[in-house]
Amino acid sequence: MNKKRALVGLHNPANLKYTSLLMKAEGFKVTKARTLDEMLQAMGVLTTGSGCAMPKNLFTHYFMDVNLGSPNSKYYSPAQRVYDLVKSHVESGEAKFSSASNNFQTVKLARAAGIPVYFGHEESLRILLEEI
Repeated sequence: MNKKRALVGLHNPANLKYTSLLMKAEGFKVTKARTLDEMLQAMGVLTTGSGCAMPKNLFTHYFMDVNLGSPNSKYYSPAQRVYDLVKSHVESGEAKFSSASNNFQTVKLARAAGIPVYFGHEESLRILLEEI
């Protein structure tokens, strides 16, 4: 049974395909998402109603656009939402989380909020894969 499971959330279809192929080549079972709602659904988190639901479906690796759904914006709340849900698993060593943006201002704001983020998708993916 493959224990390496990755959830990849990227809004650019070419980047999503490329990243998924690279991770599959590294032995991952990859679940792809193009929106925050798709990521939350893959994690088994309800996207309606109030309160903070914990994920029912955990992955070993999370890789996403920090501003998923809002390309080129300074909007980092998608990564904040996912990271808040998996942070305890990351801190315990059960999971890895990495996010990326090609917008330097977004990276700066997300880092200030404590989100693991890198400038450029290739750099972020390289670091995530080196940690395997």
